[in-house]
Amino acid sequence: MFEQQTGKTADIHGLASAGVGMLVVDFFLQTTIHEGSHALMSIANGYEIVGFYPYPTFSKEMGFSFGYYESFIFETQSPKTMALIKITPKIVDVGMLSSYALLEEFDVLPNNQYAQLAIWTVAFGAWVDLARDFCSGICYKGGVNNDLKKFEESMGYTSPWEKFAVRGTIVLLASLSAYPLYNGLRKVIDPAMTKNLDMIDGLTVGPGMIGYRLEF
Repeated sequence: MFEQQTGKTADIHGLASAGVGMLVVDFFLQTTIHEGSHALMSIANGYEIVGFYPYPTFSKEMGFSFGYYESFIFETQSPKTMALIKITPKIVDVGMLSSYALLEEFDVLPNNQYAQLAIWTVAFGAWVDLARDFCSGICYKGGVNNDLKKFEESMGYTSPWEKFAVRGTIVLLASLSAYPLYNGLRKVIDPAMTKNLDMIDGLTVGPGMIGYRLEF
């Protein structure tokens, strides 16, 4: 990827500083995507959105939340409809992570390292959102804002095996998407790792690891 670039590669300190700023922006972006996907699926199933708060807030009903929405409907919806609304952000996360994995796998990300970092940050935010309910609510002993817990309750999953299937699926998806993220970040922060391995045709030895080459 980086061998196609022209000019000087980005400085690691510049990338780190930009990355911190991107993470702050991505926090609000991911919160908007998460709550927005809930809201859109609610609208698609007949709900009216009466409040949308894509930022950290506190309410008497929910306590502290990174973001939430309020909806209203005249007719009672089925438990499966409620389950679909609760799991929608995870479906969106999987779609975003799959898209990033394809971009990374087929090497079609932008040549600019800052652009690569921006895309990676968005994908990383989706990964955090995918895994956070499992990580923050292990055994689901607390947290009224846990979407996975709400999904299980709506579906009527009470047995350990049913819950294991839900949680295991999330862990599997998060694990599978971790490697493209790792590989993508490595390519951003260390361009040397992306150079063509065909350039290495032997073992370099000697003072400072330069000057002598032993051909095989």
